[in-house]
Amino acid sequence: MERELPGHHSETGTSPGATLSKNSTRLAVPGACLAFHFVVGAGALLAYRFSGSFSALAAAYLLFLGTFTIAVVVFMGSLRDDDSREKRTSPADVFGRVGQNVWLLVTGCALAFLSFRTSMGFKVSQHFDIKQGVVFGAICFVVAFGAFVLTKLVRSRSRDELPEAEALAEWSLNAQWVMIITGISVISLSWNKTSIALWATRLVLFWTLALCMETVFRSFAAFFGPGREEKHKERPHVQLLLLAWLFSQKNPVSEVARILGDTFKVDLRSSWVAGVVTKVFLPILALLAFALWAMTSVVAIQPEEQGIKERFGKPHPEPLEAGMHIKWPWPIETVHKYPVHTIRRMTIGYESPALRQDFIWTRPHGEKEYRFLIGEGQELISLDAVILYRIKNVMEYAFQVQNPLDALEVSAYRVMTLESVALTLDELLTKDRGQFSRRIRQKLQEELDKQKLGIELIEVCLMSIHPPLEVAAAYQKVISSHLIKEKEVLRGQKYKVSTLPSAMARAKSLVDSARAEALVRVGRSKGESDGFRVMEAVYSMGRSLFKSRRRIEVTEKALAKRELVVIDDRLFQGEIESWLDMRGMRGIEESLHPDHGHETE
Repeated sequence: MERELPGHHSETGTSPGATLSKNSTRLAVPGACLAFHFVVGAGALLAYRFSGSFSALAAAYLLFLGTFTIAVVVFMGSLRDDDSREKRTSPADVFGRVGQNVWLLVTGCALAFLSFRTSMGFKVSQHFDIKQGVVFGAICFVVAFGAFVLTKLVRSRSRDELPEAEALAEWSLNAQWVMIITGISVISLSWNKTSIALWATRLVLFWTLALCMETVFRSFAAFFGPGREEKHKERPHVQLLLLAWLFSQKNPVSEVARILGDTFKVDLRSSWVAGVVTKVFLPILALLAFALWAMTSVVAIQPEEQGIKERFGKPHPEPLEAGMHIKWPWPIETVHKYPVHTIRRMTIGYESPALRQDFIWTRPHGEKEYRFLIGEGQELISLDAVILYRIKNVMEYAFQVQNPLDALEVSAYRVMTLESVALTLDELLTKDRGQFSRRIRQKLQEELDKQKLGIELIEVCLMSIHPPLEVAAAYQKVISSHLIKEKEVLRGQKYKVSTLPSAMARAKSLVDSARAEALVRVGRSKGESDGFRVMEAVYSMGRSLFKSRRRIEVTEKALAKRELVVIDDRLFQGEIESWLDMRGMRGIEESLHPDHGHETE
């Protein structure tokens, strides 16, 4: 057996540069497709997060399915490179071929569940104004053109360089048409064509669900495929039949037959296989189509909805309540759903922007702001209001007029004009807005009941009443001056209210204190006067006795709280004999006998 010397190559061998180029192609092109699908899918998901558009959410589901599938193509390219190496170091070491099948199985089931749940509960409402809708739609068309360029790039690679080139091209074409449909949906929604947006979103969701179901089936069947070699037993199939049928450059029927033959190792172009397909497959396909058609006889009404059932265009007199209902399949009977328990809003006086904003006089409140005549047609004013309403009678709402929302808007403008034309700007700015809005709501409800629109008004909220934008600054200065005047008046009244009661209370307190002091002094003086008269009477009755008594009283007061020793003066004259207890009275003893302290015992 011949061996090549190091640094030499056989004539039939491949040079290292060619091998490197082929390997880089196997990973670079799928990597570009993977990055494209992931970035666009993430952008669509962010658009749904900030705008609430279900069209963007449906596109994100489909693009993420393509991302997960193309990731397997990248791993398959790594596996193909690693098959010729003794040691595998690619990301395929982590996943392996079995892991790739499990990867597709799990992601297909998850995205199928999300698509089905979204298709059963999504609602289409206006998320964009005209300008934003056109911008977002233009972005979708630019992304679709990028997918078209990517498709041309992928198909420029030969099958020898990139065996999965056709599958990648089909996924890129799929992304291209999804972005075109999403752009059409967003633009139609900004123009209030909700029916187009509704069917476009449903189309993307059902297409995503179909691709997910095929991915799950093929990934699950890959474990039980007949007649395979061991090394290829678990290799996933990334080229889907539905994509090949729509986007293949070759004959779609032949391409689908080739994919089925590669999957089940059967040549579907042979005569006996064609007979089997004619006898078995076509009846099964017809039965499946009949089952799908029969499924249109089941309709689900959400808790906040009511439905109207029509048979060949003739409505049933009673609406369908929430729950599951059985009807004749489409097109014999159809059901139209209406959110009767949902409170909806309509802006009057201005076109509502997509984002909420503050209402300021000197700043426009929307793309377009309307004006009303007031003061018997002498003045103009901008009056912005929001009407909250819901469907009261679904039959009247659906069949009385062609477009009940346009009728509601026209009636609201007419009632607001009639109610405001007799008022002046000062009256509108200073009077109770609640009373004005309640009057508008009452008049508008009477108008709607007269037209039998089936709409119940919940509230009419006056958001802003202000002069036109051109003179709003001057009006604002005048009103600010009035407000400053009122503020100063209120400040003076506040000072008066807070100061006057305290001053009056203090004055009353001083008067009461003076009166009390006068009463005390008068009482005291009267008492002293009465006492003096009594003493005068006593003195006149016995002058010596009175003087002795008064002397004793004065002495008693003077000697109060003092310790005294009373001694008869005859004691010192020796006229009487007396015994004194001198214990504890050493000072008195020394004073009686001055020489006593010099004697020794």
